[in-house]
Amino acid sequence: MKKCIIICWFGKLPNYYYFWEKSAAYNNDYDFLIFCDQKYVSKYNNIKFIYKSLKEMNEMFSKKLNMKINILKPYKFCDFRPAYGIIFEDYLKKCDFWGHCDIDQIFGKISDFIIDDILKKYEKINFNGHFTLYKNINKINNLYKKDGSIFNYEEVFLSNENYAFDEYTGIKMISKKENIKTYYLNDFADIDKRYLRYKCINHNNYNEQFFTWEEGKIYRYYKEKGKILKQEFMYLHFQKKNPNFQTFVMKNEDKIIIGRDKVYISNIVEYKKAFNINKNKGKIYESLELIKYLLKKYLSFLRCSKKEKIIWIKQKMVKE
Repeated sequence: MKKCIIICWFGKLPNYYYFWEKSAAYNNDYDFLIFCDQKYVSKYNNIKFIYKSLKEMNEMFSKKLNMKINILKPYKFCDFRPAYGIIFEDYLKKCDFWGHCDIDQIFGKISDFIIDDILKKYEKINFNGHFTLYKNINKINNLYKKDGSIFNYEEVFLSNENYAFDEYTGIKMISKKENIKTYYLNDFADIDKRYLRYKCINHNNYNEQFFTWEEGKIYRYYKEKGKILKQEFMYLHFQKKNPNFQTFVMKNEDKIIIGRDKVYISNIVEYKKAFNINKNKGKIYESLELIKYLLKKYLSFLRCSKKEKIIWIKQKMVKE
């Protein structure tokens, strides 16, 4: 089956893009289309940049959606993701599935987790903004127009506020109401943004753990009862962290070692060194980190507009 992932990125590519690109290239059964205002050309056959200005994107979105779209901030593109099947239909004619992802992540081997049998049985895979697949059929491509979300798509698209329409209070609620055949998998490492240490928010954590990318696969190494074990993930999502990369020089056989203090490249995994870069500094330290995070969120809430406050409150009233 042919799968295409669409990304809209405006502004300078972040320093971690190199590793996202490397990991995406290993998934050569997926195509990646990046609509961007940077004139960048990927050296990988399955990754293609399409140069568009923000004005050109607004014009294309307006034409395809039959409404006047005026995106001012790049993050707003996330709200349009459920409509990508319509907006980018001219690029998706040969695709069985289309989807979207973030680039603040490193892929493992997607097909180890989303096998063809799953794609044959389901119309939608997951509901996360950082990775979701949709079957390329008329019903699913127009799903965003249906009722079920706490916000109507027209309200979302015509506003420049962020509604997280691509996630659980948007397209997920619509999918549930419409009885869309959806496959949920939790085989990704969603890193908890509240802490500096690399911890999963969607899995149990261990006092000693770190992450690696090796030959196209993402692993978590951890100590349990004196033994070093490892677990494979479909991808690792940095979750708004800005990873401290040590170097960009990388050979095909090299590994990426990932922890709170740095991300570095090595041709071997040295366990002692790797565990040390993602050190657990204890409950008191992490409690202070949590307080700092919550205080920052509270101050951000106080500063935001009345409309943003209403959106946030409505979202928090919905149970996942």
